[in-house]
Amino acid sequence: MTHPLPEPVIRPLAPGEDAKLPLLLGTVFGEDYEAGLIADLRDCGALILERVAVDPSGSIDAYVAFSRVTGAGPAHRLSIAYLGPVAVRPDRQRTGIGTMLLNAAFAELKEGGEDLILVFGPPPFFSRFGF
Repeated sequence: MTHPLPEPVIRPLAPGEDAKLPLLLGTVFGEDYEAGLIADLRDCGALILERVAVDPSGSIDAYVAFSRVTGAGPAHRLSIAYLGPVAVRPDRQRTGIGTMLLNAAFAELKEGGEDLILVFGPPPFFSRFGF
């Protein structure tokens, strides 16, 4: 008999948890690039939203980050957020946790007044969010 997975808690990245991200990102993407990118974006102040999905034990099951994009020309007045990366532990993929995390993050960005959210990824996946 299979037991359902516990409902994750979606919340901001807590102080010190950034040290756990390289393992998750490396496991999901198979390289260190994304972890370095996130560290660089955090260091320069470009990250505007980081959220995690954690299980009851506090383990990070999924992570998403958004950074600020500065528009040029007439778009420079827009608040533009760029999604990247989003990562879900391989053993939790296809369980809905990524969709739950993204829905919460998109809602928070919209409530915060973002004019535009940019994503780069597979259209079949992101079309479920209206992209």
